[in-house]
Amino acid sequence: VEESLTVPNLQFLAGLLSGGGTLTLSTFYWEGGVMGGAGTTVIPNGISFSIAGPGPKGLERTLQIDAGGTVTLDGAGDFELSLGGNVQNAGTFEATVDSTFKNMGGAGPFANSGTFRKSTATGMTVFDSIELSNTGLVELVTGTLELSGGGTSDNTFDVAASTTLRFTA
Repeated sequence: VEESLTVPNLQFLAGLLSGGGTLTLSTFYWEGGVMGGAGTTVIPNGISFSIAGPGPKGLERTLQIDAGGTVTLDGAGDFELSLGGNVQNAGTFEATVDSTFKNMGGAGPFANSGTFRKSTATGMTVFDSIELSNTGLVELVTGTLELSGGGTSDNTFDVAASTTLRFTA
């Protein structure tokens, strides 16, 4: 993707999606592969996006979730950020499985100005050397959320009873 492109329906199962342009999605299902290049993938207002499947998903570009956009991480594979890959969340990013956000080298931050929610799964979701920059809401409904990449927060962590929020170095 070298220019601005809007795609009404994309199923990304494997391989490499790359380029310096902006890819705006209306419906997106991501099961495996790498989104790379210097560009941006946009999840606009009113659009839902599923990150599913058992294999790892690689992000080497910006994933921008606009206000009103929703991303659900419901696949067991790791979410691997590298080469400047970062998440800019102004919508809702919900992790419904136990998973790891991994820094594979040169990852940018997970910048949350919307809602990051861990729900459904009762195990652990880990930000492994991924910086969390929070100006929105981090909501821990079930299980454990471990943050080991540093970061900042100017807003709320809502931690339900019988859950664990862990900060590690």
